[in-house]
Formats: sequence, C-alpha cells, structure tokens
Amino acid sequence: MKQGFLHGFDILKIPIVDENGNSNWPEVFSIDAINRMRDRVGIRLFMSQMMLEVIPIEKIRLDPNRLIEYDSELITYRGEGRLGQYSISNYSVYWDPSSGRARADGSVCALLFFDAVSKNVFIHDVLYIRVSDDDLYPMKTQCRAVLNFLRRYDLNVVGIEVNGVGSAIPEILRQEAKIEHFQISIVPIINHEKKELRIMDAIEPILSSGKMYVNNRVMDSNLITEMSEFNPIGKNKDDGMDAVAGAMRMQKSAIRVRGVRQVFSAKTDFKV
Repeated sequence: MKQGFLHGFDILKIPIVDENGNSNWPEVFSIDAINRMRDRVGIRLFMSQMMLEVIPIEKIRLDPNRLIEYDSELITYRGEGRLGQYSISNYSVYWDPSSGRARADGSVCALLFFDAVSKNVFIHDVLYIRVSDDDLYPMKTQCRAVLNFLRRYDLNVVGIEVNGVGSAIPEILRQEAKIEHFQISIVPIINHEKKELRIMDAIEPILSSGKMYVNNRVMDSNLITEMSEFNPIGKNKDDGMDAVAGAMRMQKSAIRVRGVRQVFSAKTDFKV
C-alpha cells in the first residue's frame, strides 16, 4: 500500500499564542500586535492561519448581534465627511439586480461608508427593490429607484453586477440618468466566485472583529433576517448580504465634500 509523502513523521504545531494566552514568539509578535492581527483578519482566518485550528466552513455563522447600531447621518464640512464621531473618507454603492418580480431573487442596492483610520465599515442603507408584475418596463422602474437612492445621498458612483440579467442594466441606467440630467459613473462588475464564499469572506472578518456598524433604519430591513439565517453550505435568501459584500469588495469612491455644511439623510416614507 502506497504511503503518504510524510508518513511516519511527527507533526509539530506551534500556534502564535500558547495555552496561557502568551505569544510564542514575543520578540516578533507582541500581544498587542497579535490582537491587531486578529481584528484585521477576523476570527476564522486567525484561527486557521495563526492558531492552526481550522474552523469547518459549515460552522461559520454571521451573527447580527455583533452589528453595532448607530443613527447618525453623514455630514460634510470644511474638507471632511463625518458620521457621528467617525471621519468618513470613502463610500461604495453596489447594486445586485434581478427582475424585481415578487417570486424572483431580490434586487438590492447597498450603500456603505468607510472610516480609513479605524477601518470601520458602516452599512448606511439597503434598498430592496420590488416592481409590479404588471410593470411593462421593470428595469427602467428599478433604474429610476436606484437613481433616486443615489440622489438622496448626493452620490454618483454605483457598481453593478452584470452577470446574467444585469448585463443590460448599465445602458438602461445611463439612459434614465440622461433623461433626469443626473451625472452618474457606473462600474460594471463580473463575479466568478461562489456567492456564499463572497459573502463570508467579505463580511465575516469585519463582523467578528467588531468593526461593522449598521444604521438603525437597516435594522428593520430583510438584511438582519438574512444574516441570522445564513449558512455557507446551504440555500439562503441572501440578496441583501450579497449587495453588502459587493459594496465591501468593489473600488471605494471618495466622499464629495462641499464648501458649505451639508447633512445627508434618508426619507424612508417612499414606495418603489
């Protein structure tokens, strides 16, 4: 019987932290440095790469109780953007489109803000778009909803997943933006990775390190239910999380700062 290449060898495992919580290599990795590393990469990657203990993928969960709720709106003033006590440097808006019909996958647009100093991520708003089954132009209706979403926050860059049904969206969105005299920049994005892995790799490290914030308006959305029910090896209703993950992974845009003080807030009494 053919033996494995390392058959008969002993395995030596020395994790970065010993059983007493001390660094095994203090001259290279201080406890503070180790803690910063854990915060940066998240528990799952830290345990597998630095503690040599692999967490089975089926045991990974995205606990919405780890989200930190806030109610601030973005303020831009004198060369900076602020969200409460945090300085906001960048944003991303990502649209994961579908037909928008009642029985189809969700069509979702997510807005995230980023603090380049603290590395915090702020899920500021998530738009779930539904159109009537009687709508003869569902894509135009959705594009107008996304334009209104961008205008509400005075933003003009949106990433769009162009796999499948999304392939026609950029041109329709440009036409609608032209009609409304709205200057827009569209970033087409093609995804090749499995959706569950995209979501887990983007969200889990930030969530587990306590750096993911969520506006209180999002707490009433489907996103929280999606997170609580997420299973990386099962079938999920995860369209909102896919949009959030897409916004985290795409190229960030700089906050547009005006010469006068502005407060950007959402009107939540609208219907699509």
